[in-house]
Amino acid sequence: MKKITRVVAVLLTFVLALIVAGCGDYVAKVNGKTISKKDFDRRFAQVQADMKLRGVDLTSTEGQKMLQSLKQQTLDQMINEILISEYGKEKKIEPTKDEITNKINEIRAQFPSPQDFEKALKDRNITDKDLQEMVRVQLINDKIYNEVTKGITVSEQEVKEYYEKHKNEPDFQTPEQRQVRHILIAVNDGNAQNNPHFNINVKRTDAEAKKLAEELIKQIKAGKDFATLAKEKSDDPGVKENGGQYTFSRGEMVKEFEDAAFALKKPGDITETPVKTAFGYHIIKLEKIIPARQKTYEEVKEQLKNYLLEKKKREAYNKFLEDLKKKAKIETKLSFK
Repeated sequence: MKKITRVVAVLLTFVLALIVAGCGDYVAKVNGKTISKKDFDRRFAQVQADMKLRGVDLTSTEGQKMLQSLKQQTLDQMINEILISEYGKEKKIEPTKDEITNKINEIRAQFPSPQDFEKALKDRNITDKDLQEMVRVQLINDKIYNEVTKGITVSEQEVKEYYEKHKNEPDFQTPEQRQVRHILIAVNDGNAQNNPHFNINVKRTDAEAKKLAEELIKQIKAGKDFATLAKEKSDDPGVKENGGQYTFSRGEMVKEFEDAAFALKKPGDITETPVKTAFGYHIIKLEKIIPARQKTYEEVKEQLKNYLLEKKKREAYNKFLEDLKKKAKIETKLSFK
């Protein structure tokens, strides 16, 4: 679960683009309770502000596609909020003031400071009243969710059957990996302070860094221990103490480093020339080739059990919401373009 709870995420993750045509004072009615055009537009302004803060260009083709795809989802969300509130009232499920306050305090605690929390709300046009209501509805939702899903379980047989059916899929494969040692000779070009991988105390030009890396390659070829040199000379503080060791698969490192490492054919091989990346110059030694393999049932069974349990719960709760909708009288007056 992300650090910012679902209470705020309801508004922070749902985004829409709405063009309301000829819909009067309200856009929908749920059992006689209206969703006013004013409230709908206000919700839109909040989520639109959030997307802009996230750097999404809503005028771009991709931005427009995103907005279009979430229109109905957003309306459904507002309808669900009414249905949940009504069901909670009927079943006398209502959070206390203390529960609401405690939940808001939990949300506030996820931010670096109270000022950051207030700024996040202000930037998204979320008032204290909005937050109180969102928390109230979410707490009702949580209580109902727990009640609806409390008897759901997953058997070991179900987990095994799922594993057998899906074990050849990428999620159950560990890709081929390389275990290497490396020595980084950083270049202090004025940007080092912005990158934690650089030793910012070095005073070294690109040419000086390359020359030093070439000299170290000569020492290694002459018999100098690679791990010892890494501890003495490497400017990568993250792995300096363990002899500059990394274990990784394709897609985890910068391309130049990765390509050079995977080009080495057998353990003990080193790069013949320094490998230039944005971090500086690297000398890479291949330690081990770790073949691709399939994850065993024992490795993934707990993860699978949790996944299947959550899936069952989501399905049960979604059915519960659909049943509420079927019993409700819902009228919509939205026209999307």
